[in-house]
Amino acid sequence: MIPLFLTKIRRVLPGSAFKSRSPFIAITLISLAMPVFASSDRCPGLLTKTGSAIVTLNVVSYLADLLKNQIIGDKELLRLVECLEHGKLTNPITPEDARVKSALLIHREALEWLLNSDEVDRGRLLEWGKQTLQARGVVRVMRETTRVATKDTAQLITFLRVEPRKFMMGEDYNRVEVDLTHDVEWMSTPVTQAQWVEFMGVNPSEFVNGEYKRTRTVNGRLVQEQPDNPVEQVTWWSAAHFANLLSIKHGLKPAYDFGLIPDWEGTPADGSWKPKEGQAAEKLVRINAPYGDIYRAEGYRFPTEAEQEDVLQRAWEAIGNKEERLTEIAWFAKNSNGKTHPVGELQSLVIGGREISDLAGNVWEWSHDYQERLSGGKNPSGPSSAETRIFRGGSWNYNAKYLRSASRHYAELSVRHNHVGFRLVRTLNPPPVPRKSPLSLKRFLELVLDRLRSRAGARL
Repeated sequence: MIPLFLTKIRRVLPGSAFKSRSPFIAITLISLAMPVFASSDRCPGLLTKTGSAIVTLNVVSYLADLLKNQIIGDKELLRLVECLEHGKLTNPITPEDARVKSALLIHREALEWLLNSDEVDRGRLLEWGKQTLQARGVVRVMRETTRVATKDTAQLITFLRVEPRKFMMGEDYNRVEVDLTHDVEWMSTPVTQAQWVEFMGVNPSEFVNGEYKRTRTVNGRLVQEQPDNPVEQVTWWSAAHFANLLSIKHGLKPAYDFGLIPDWEGTPADGSWKPKEGQAAEKLVRINAPYGDIYRAEGYRFPTEAEQEDVLQRAWEAIGNKEERLTEIAWFAKNSNGKTHPVGELQSLVIGGREISDLAGNVWEWSHDYQERLSGGKNPSGPSSAETRIFRGGSWNYNAKYLRSASRHYAELSVRHNHVGFRLVRTLNPPPVPRKSPLSLKRFLELVLDRLRSRAGARL
């Protein structure tokens, strides 16, 4: 039985899995398939009666091992779940992924072999996939357009949990200690053109022509887009309006209140929305949270500069802080060919088993913070107002030095650039609102007597 099994495995994995560089897949497949062949050999009726459960268990075990070893991640698992929800059993590793990452090729072929069985219980596999996504902290935002293994649909909006930590922010002589105390869910990618069009109905981006160009009708209007490329050419104000719309859609209190700003020009949809000049509008923005603390906001918002540098440091740590490996995770001047690229194409940052893409490069990302000297301490958020806001991460047309985790750029809130986009976050466990201790009667009388004495002294 074993030689026959090895023959079947070798037919799928042409020798490479049994070499020293790929022992994991050979051992895993042997351990997974052995019970099936052994059971059918020893008890001919067993496979017929319980074959579905055994085959499904093999598939689940293999996928779980791939997740554990970070060979696949949330993106692939989401793809599998979405396809199963649409009645399709699709290999979660696409041919495109296998071509980009050669290490995935063997595993794609192995999964094809495992999934090419009528005995796979799709319902049980879907249930396992959903439970695993929930356990890994992935929150899916349901949309009409969901990403499956086709070019006709768009990237899912997903939010992934990032746990807090203490770290040193900045570089050289401008370094401060930061203590982030809250869990935050981050968009796994920058906001894409398709996601923007879904809410706004038009596409302000410059990079609408390219390999992935498509045209669709939205509210009776033809819209061109490269659906998975990041949206750009949007003011900070327009992006904040998008954040508020997303909050409203999901029953959350919007983070930003612009009600004190009376006069506007442009429209949020085309990315040109901004207050008319002469209103000192930056001072009129209100945060819908206790004490105006952005960390306590309920809705979606821009990440603070401290939150941005935290994840950027983690992204650099994932490549050993080696600039020569930057092309593995970022589109920038060296490899972008003068344009943006679909999000999620390069290696993702894995935080606690979860993937976040395009933190560095592709487009700069707007921050919540106004531009000022770095502020440290617990949950810093910069000055209360200024004329410019920070953006972080570098972009397709900047050199590697601008993609450093400590690199800061800034611009007026009303400018639009083809290299600036954004992504959103949301605080999951807001810091508690400090309660004022009640004033005792004794202390109240003391204050009254002090006030009377001071008035009497003033008369003398």
